[in-house]
Amino acid sequence: MHLESRDLDQHIFSQMINLEELDLSQNALSELPDNLNLNNLRVFNFSDNHVEDITVLKQFPNLEEVMYEDNIYLTVSDNYKVFCLLPKLRRLNNKDITSLANHVRFVNHRELSSRVESYWENQYKNNLPEKPSIQKIKAVGKDFIKTVTDHVKYGPNSLKDFVRWKEFFTLAWTTLTMVGKNGQKRKINILAGGGKCGVVRVIHTKVNLCYGEIKAHKKAISIMAFSPKQETFLFTGSYDKRIILWDIGVPDCEYNFRASQLLTLDTTDVPLRICLVPSCPDEYLLAACEDGCFAWDIRLDKKQGRRSCEIEFNFPIYKEEGKEKDFHVIDSLTFLNKDIIASKSAMQGSIYLWSWEKSLKTQKSKSNKKLDAAILGQMKWSSTEIPYLVLNSSPGPQMAITVSSKQKG
Repeated sequence: MHLESRDLDQHIFSQMINLEELDLSQNALSELPDNLNLNNLRVFNFSDNHVEDITVLKQFPNLEEVMYEDNIYLTVSDNYKVFCLLPKLRRLNNKDITSLANHVRFVNHRELSSRVESYWENQYKNNLPEKPSIQKIKAVGKDFIKTVTDHVKYGPNSLKDFVRWKEFFTLAWTTLTMVGKNGQKRKINILAGGGKCGVVRVIHTKVNLCYGEIKAHKKAISIMAFSPKQETFLFTGSYDKRIILWDIGVPDCEYNFRASQLLTLDTTDVPLRICLVPSCPDEYLLAACEDGCFAWDIRLDKKQGRRSCEIEFNFPIYKEEGKEKDFHVIDSLTFLNKDIIASKSAMQGSIYLWSWEKSLKTQKSKSNKKLDAAILGQMKWSSTEIPYLVLNSSPGPQMAITVSSKQKG
């Protein structure tokens, strides 16, 4: 239905006093109202939205099951919040969490008790005489309760201090030309970081400032790359099986900026590595994915803003696939020069060197989207069972390839 927060009529909900199950999943809610008055609610599903804060769930004390997967701003720390907020919670995101939740509540109670005792010992214990009167005890006790709630923050009362978990899977650099107040231009190095939340953080590293964020995807970002030809063009690949081209713009002297989405490329599986073709970086993008190697036409002079792949490349190793071996997972990809590509399949045991131009020449018609990669050579590599090895290259007269391991996000 694509409901937004403003579409939730609190007056209507307040009349559903006996409602026990509520499903608001697959909408566009950025927040939940804090006074729905649904005291009998037991099951609440608001998966696949844009909700940022779950502390409002405390208004539903009888909740036993909650589902909020695919809200890109909610992370592992939010699970612990709901354990404190909802004493009757038994299932979270379709999993039984009774044992874990009880443990967290016990630890929280113990920690809170310890902090309260410590505050008493340090701030109030010496305020009582050896034989205090009842009036004195009451006065000190009243003041203690008032101040301890202000100074000892723990559990639900301190949930606003939880930080979002900004877990980066990929980074990309670019250099932008910034214009100052006096009109003077200067170059600044910008770092973009993306990961679990599907959000790109844009950072001016020299001044240690994260000056903005782009809500790029609804699922985690797996890979990013800036265009070598357009300094503000950023490609982001995600577990939502899309690669999106963004123009992140140039910040003004007060770091105000505007990002715009230019192009969406559909993939059939998660992109693990993306490269702009050096000979035509504004025409083709090559991607290594969990189900193969693909190329897209990225020219912006076309009207189509959402595109499927133009080409899928086949490799000889595919012929050796069996029930226990899937060599379609291309975990590494890099250009050694304007034409030669180095790539490998997970657990392949070797690295292919192949030609972009020669591979394209085998295409007899545009309707033929599956092409055999024109293999130039094959370098022996360890037949390790560790997937997701990253290839990097050093272009020049003496080309070099470096290999490093990479954990899957």
